[in-house]
Amino acid sequence: MMKNYAYALALMACAMSYPGNTNDRNLPTESDKDRKNRLREQDIKRKIKQGLKEFFYPEHQVSFWAKDQKNADRKYNNFLKTNVK
Repeated sequence: MMKNYAYALALMACAMSYPGNTNDRNLPTESDKDRKNRLREQDIKRKIKQGLKEFFYPEHQVSFWAKDQKNADRKYNNFLKTNVK
């Protein structure tokens, strides 16, 4: 009885350590570009869920996320003060 048990344990240990038995190889890998796109989409969904809207200012090709136009204009004015001379 003990001999069969030890034999079964040895077989299980060999099977678990065999590198061909892993399922990692079949998983698709995510490229950096795909990862960035996924994270950007998650960020946009999170901001929309918080009630923010995106306001675009074509003069300097920038956009800001804000609750309303007034807050977006305030952010844009601060942007102009610090980045545009």
